[in-house]
Amino acid sequence: MAEQSGWGYAPPPRNSGRSSWVMGLGIGSIVVTFLCGIGFIPAIASLSLAPGARREIAASGGALTGEGQIRTGVVCSWITIGLTIFAFVVLAVLLASDVGGLGFEDTWDVG
Repeated sequence: MAEQSGWGYAPPPRNSGRSSWVMGLGIGSIVVTFLCGIGFIPAIASLSLAPGARREIAASGGALTGEGQIRTGVVCSWITIGLTIFAFVVLAVLLASDVGGLGFEDTWDVG
């Protein structure tokens, strides 16, 4: 008896490896931001991997999933970048106004 093709079930779609990396780096960027302040590095890596992951899923013809993971990673990465910019602005304002009491106004006294 010859084996017939087309019978049975199609394999379920699996998650894209790239989409998992995008999500992991995005979530990790928030954690690294609060731990040591350099979370923008994994955030940039996550944002740079996202387009390739989207293309991989689109080219798979339904065999790969992970759009939700990509969306999560991208949102977390943008939150991290926003927090980083906010922290730099606050630091610049504090240094410029010397609210922190660091005594920088005396170093600019020329007269």
